[in-house]
Amino acid sequence: MLNVRVVKIGGNVLDRPEWVAQCARGLSRIGPAVIVHGGGQAVNAWSRRLGLPVEQRDGLRVTTPEIAELVEMVLGGPMNRLLVTALRAAGLDAIGLSGVDGGLLSAQPLEDGTAWVRSGKS
Repeated sequence: MLNVRVVKIGGNVLDRPEWVAQCARGLSRIGPAVIVHGGGQAVNAWSRRLGLPVEQRDGLRVTTPEIAELVEMVLGGPMNRLLVTALRAAGLDAIGLSGVDGGLLSAQPLEDGTAWVRSGKS
């Protein structure tokens, strides 16, 4: 039986390369794992850089179509590559996938349009 762990790495620590490298080395000792990562700070930085609003309501990001596109680009692009690079440098055979790959995730906006409800592939 294959024991696969799911590890969530929050986006607030991903801007610290030494922490990411140390985390990757630690993950190399736990066996097969799926890493799920955030990147909200990077999304905020890119939003500001592109002149898009950074807005939250009740602790949730207000996700306009433009922000949703930016989130997909940042999390599936630079944040994904950052983690895959660190994991491979730690000797792991890592690949990066996004929620759209293979239909892993789907999302629908909440009725008030402030956030997205995600669900896994059924």
